[in-house]
Parts: sequence; C-alpha cells; structure tokens
Amino acid sequence: MLSLKVATERRYFRDTYLNVCTQHSKRNLLHSSSKNSIFCMNASWLSEYSSALLHPILHNFQPQHEDKDHTPQQQQQQQQQQRSKMKIGLASFLTLLPIGATSFLLPSTSSCARSVTTSTSSSCSSTQLFQFGTLGFDTANLYSRSEEELIKTRNEVMSYLASVAQSSPPVALRKNLGRSVVVSGFNPEEPASQEILAFLNNEFSPHLSGTFNKIIAHVDDIKVGRKRLIGRNARYTGLLDKLDFTQSESAGALPTLAQLEGVSSWVAHVDGGDLSKLEDIVAVAEGAESIKNVAILVSGAQNVKGDELKKAEEMMKSKATTFEYTLLVVPEWNNEPEANCAFGIVNVTDVADAPFGDGTVSFSREESLRLITEALAIDKAAGKCVVASSAPDVKSLENLLVQGMREIGFDRLQEVEHMITRGVKVSHFIELCRLVLSLVVCTRR
Repeated sequence: MLSLKVATERRYFRDTYLNVCTQHSKRNLLHSSSKNSIFCMNASWLSEYSSALLHPILHNFQPQHEDKDHTPQQQQQQQQQQRSKMKIGLASFLTLLPIGATSFLLPSTSSCARSVTTSTSSSCSSTQLFQFGTLGFDTANLYSRSEEELIKTRNEVMSYLASVAQSSPPVALRKNLGRSVVVSGFNPEEPASQEILAFLNNEFSPHLSGTFNKIIAHVDDIKVGRKRLIGRNARYTGLLDKLDFTQSESAGALPTLAQLEGVSSWVAHVDGGDLSKLEDIVAVAEGAESIKNVAILVSGAQNVKGDELKKAEEMMKSKATTFEYTLLVVPEWNNEPEANCAFGIVNVTDVADAPFGDGTVSFSREESLRLITEALAIDKAAGKCVVASSAPDVKSLENLLVQGMREIGFDRLQEVEHMITRGVKVSHFIELCRLVLSLVVCTRR
C-alpha cells in the first residue's frame, strides 16, 4: 500500500518546478538586447530540460511500501530520510537550472528570436542581471576606481615585461672580473661576512662562483676570521678551497697596495653611511694596478642627504679613472631574507633631498648583498651610483615591476640588471603607451 502523503509531495515538487521553468521562459529572462546575438530558450525546450533533470531525482525518491513489521516511528524516519534526499537532489537541480549567470549558450536562430519579444523597456532593463557571462549580478561597479586603475597598471606592466623578456639579449657580464676578489669592511662576527662569501661562491650564480677561484677576506684579526668564517658550510660548498685571509694594519683599515697585488675585483663595505671613506677607497684602488672592478656597498645611510650623495658621485666620476665602479647606498639593515620584499633602485642624480624619508626605513641585509655582488658582474652596472630602498606597497610601480619579473621568470641577475639600468623609469614608457592608446581611440571615433 502506497503512502498517499509521499506521492502527493512527489507530484507537488514536479509540477511546481516545471511551472516555474515555463514561466521564466515566457518572461524571457535570457533575452539579450544585442542585435547581433540573442540568447534564448523557448518554453517547450526548457520544460523538457527540466524534466530530464528532475527525472533521476524523482526516480530515486520512490515511495516505499508500508511494512507491517515496522512501527509507525520507523516508517516516519524512512519518510524523513527520503525527503532529505529529495531536497539534496533539488538543490543540485537548481545549480544546473539555466536561468542564472552560468546559462548554457544556445545558438541564436531566427525562430528563437521571433519567439522571444519584449513588451516594455522596463522588462528589458530588468533582465540585464541574467546575461550570459556575468556573475548573476551587475558587475559594472564590482571594483572601485582605484582598484580598476591598479589592475590596468598591472596589466600594462606585465605586457611591458613580457616584451622585454622576449626581445632582451642575455645579461652582458664584465670581461675583466679576473680570477680573484677581495672583500673588506665586514665584521667576521656578524652574519653579513658569511653571507657575502656565500653569494660570491653561490652555485646558482655561476657567473661569480665559476669565475673566482680565490676569495680573500680582509679582516682585523685573522684568527677570529678563520674561527667565524670556516665552518661546515664552507667545507661542503667548496668555499674552503678558495678562501684566504689578509689582516689589516689597524682596526677598520683598508687593504694595502701590497695586499691588493694580483687582485682584480674588490667588494668594499662602508658601515654607518660614512661617505667620507669613499675617497679613500678610490685612492687605494687607483694605486693598485691589478684592480679593475670595485663594488662599494654603503649601509646605514638612512640619514644621508641627497646633496651628499651627488657630491660623492661627482668625486667618483672624476677620480676613478683606472677601474670600473658601482656604488650602492641602502638604509639600515634588517634581517629579512632576500627576495622577501620588492625593492626600488634610483640613480643618485634623481634622488630627493631625503632619499630615505624620515630615516626610519630599513632594507634587507641579504638583499643588499645580493644586489652588490650581482652588480659587480653586470657590465651595464659599471659607473652607476644608485640608491636602493624597499617597496612593500603593492600599488607602487617598483613592487609591480619586481613582482612581475619574478612571476614571468626573470632570474636574479636579469632582475638586478633591469632595476639598475631602467628601474622605475619604465613608468615613462607606460605613460607614453597610455597616451598613444588614447590618441588611437580618439582618431577612430
């Protein structure tokens, strides 16, 4: 004996959803006002489609015969389980119902176009929320104006970087790096001394590790230097076979001409933003005949003014005549790992009066060491005096450039070369593209 209540519910659900589908089709919810294409469904097709979807749902909801052995409570529990199954099936049916944002795209025909007409302009405007390809609601104001500008700028930057990646030749390296390099100005008891040696001997930078077969650490005390710098990492990476030491004549003194004999490259570190030491480094490098490349890293320069940097650049241009140089100035160090934050690089000639703002900013120590070692090998970085600062703001052009290069697949050597040689000056290129695009649109109109 069939349950009359369950059978009634079955007919009710079937008739209700078929009527709803038919009414939606008659009201032309999928009608488009476009003259070229009309997305429509007639009432008969929608009814057949709905019946096909509802058939397996209603078929699974078969009313059970009443079992005399079951108590009324057990029969009631079975009916509740069957109703829950039907609700789940109907929920799945609603997601497939072709009246929302993910409607099926039907070929537009003349017969279909004739069957769908609009009676008033209000009904046409009310159906815009259900057009094909939308999210089921009006997406015109989905993003704010600032977000739209950011998306537009990001797309332009990515397009520019994609063209650079396809057209740019490989990074040109300096041909006179030589086979030996000396490192000075680093305290062996601080992590920067170990990190600079690791970058020069990094297996992922063959243009450095494959070039130098001798790395000399100039320290104040050789015993302390050996104790701090010779460890397990130096043994396993092969640094121990290249590492040598020289001792300064006094605390913080530069290498002598005799200690620089036969050395072709020099990485010098100046702490505390003391730009007065730059002239001493240039004088020693000028006196050493074998020195051909000098990379100078000035850290802790958050309080240095723009005029001081420009004077230092003029001094180096006038007095550094026998070697190629690269000057990198950064604010106080922090312990963030390299490539953790984007960075910006600006030429000293373009810096403001206070290049680091109020002096509270900092820069990654590892990132600065990476920049100075890569700049030592990049040919286009020769003769550059630049200032590097972090760019944590995702809306800044520096952040968009660096993050875009990393997404496209630039390696660190390409990334550093692009930022040193072009930097944020690419903004002029992007603005020019915008101007040309706007002119083309105006002429077409």
